[in-house]
This record gives sequence, structure tokens and C-alpha cells, in this order.
Amino acid sequence: MEGKDNLNVLLVEDDEINRMLMEALLDTPGLAVRTAGDGLEALTLIQEWEPDFLITDLVMPVVNGMTLIQKIRQMEMTFPILVVSVHRDISERDLADPLHAATMLHRPVTNAAFRREVNRIIEKLEAERTS
Repeated sequence: MEGKDNLNVLLVEDDEINRMLMEALLDTPGLAVRTAGDGLEALTLIQEWEPDFLITDLVMPVVNGMTLIQKIRQMEMTFPILVVSVHRDISERDLADPLHAATMLHRPVTNAAFRREVNRIIEKLEAERTS
């Protein structure tokens, strides 16, 4: 971990504007955030920096979000994953069983909804740390 009390968050988003917006929303005390522009870059970061949770888009170049999640789970990493995507044909149910994603937010997402879901994940992780 970057700081002993920080939670490490890996944000994976190929659209620079969306990545910057979400990164700004994650700019809070107690979170150490790193970003990747695609799934391959994310897999490299995961090897050198252990995230406590991941936020990812699904449609990205090189390695897409579904493949990224599958590879993470094949490495037996179980941290929560928040998927943020415009694809309404994919539901949490599609992700939950085989890929163990934490939840799915469909775009457009309000800042409040994004923060609410991130806070839910943080609260769960902090509860696990103290138990």
C-alpha cells in the first residue's frame, strides 16, 4: 500500500475525460488512486501495485473490461470490482456469478451515484480490515 491507512484504487478507463472525472471524484483522503487506459496496462499495474478495489469500463482497446476481470479472477484475486459502462445489455447478474464483480453502474452515472457506490465498497473493505 502507498500509505499504511490508504485503500489502493485502480481506475481503468480508456476515455481520458471520463478517467479524469472519475479520478477527481476519487480524490479523497484515505484513497491512493492509480489509473490505466486499458486492461493490459491495468494487468501490469496489478502485478506491481496491489489494489484493494478496481473500477473499470468494459469497452476498451487492447484488453477489454470483461477479459480484464476474467484474468484478475484467474489470478485468484478477489478484490471488489465496480464496472461502469454504457452497455445496458450487460447486467450485474451477467457479471456476478462467473466474474465476481462488485456491482455495475450504467452510464450516464451521476456523481452522487458513483460516490455512493465507491463509499459502499470502502465501508465494506474497512469493516473487513477491522474484523
